[in-house]
Amino acid sequence: MTDRDEQLVISDFDGTITIKDVNDALFDEFGDRKNELIEKRYQKDLLGHREALEQHYSRLEMSRDDFETFVIENIDLDPYFAEFYSFINDQGLEFAIVSGGFLNYIRLLFKREKIEMKHPVYANEILFTDGFYKLNFYHDLDSCPVGLNTCGNCKHKLLENFKQKYKEIIYIGDGWTDRCAAQLADRLLVKEESSLEAYCKREHLDYEHFSTFQDILAWFKKLQD
Repeated sequence: MTDRDEQLVISDFDGTITIKDVNDALFDEFGDRKNELIEKRYQKDLLGHREALEQHYSRLEMSRDDFETFVIENIDLDPYFAEFYSFINDQGLEFAIVSGGFLNYIRLLFKREKIEMKHPVYANEILFTDGFYKLNFYHDLDSCPVGLNTCGNCKHKLLENFKQKYKEIIYIGDGWTDRCAAQLADRLLVKEESSLEAYCKREHLDYEHFSTFQDILAWFKKLQD
């Protein structure tokens, strides 16, 4: 067995790299009353993330153009993410984005911000064809390995794989789908007043909190002192 690399930095996308959750914004704009009920069931753990996404998107009345225009005009990235990502590249750090969301809007937003993502992005994908769309889930499992409801992009599965290669995993996140990743990370950076912070407090997980990527950048620079 080869020696493992030293360190991998992983970030969630929605609500972490973005200011607000892209899917939630899409549901508010293009969904209906049923989307509110679906979200309530998801937040109570009565639906898995994959099932919730499938039910949510089945309610949305939008074309590809509607989707892309809304994302470009209404979704902001953390104002310090570009600086943080430049630091990652300058330092030669290994990095990945692991998202429960969709490659479509991740690519759109990085293109708008002129951020060339040189590292892997693990996420789901929306396939638009002939006025219809379907959701593709590339990293899912039939059952959750830690007893939660299933996700379309299993972060627990991905982090288990990463831990075979890296000695240390630093994970940055904020949300419900980050819970199982938080269990496996060696170091954990959690957004203030997020559902992930509430979970970490309840489960007595050690973490550092942040408000923006400016805080995260300062934390990484302090590690080098």
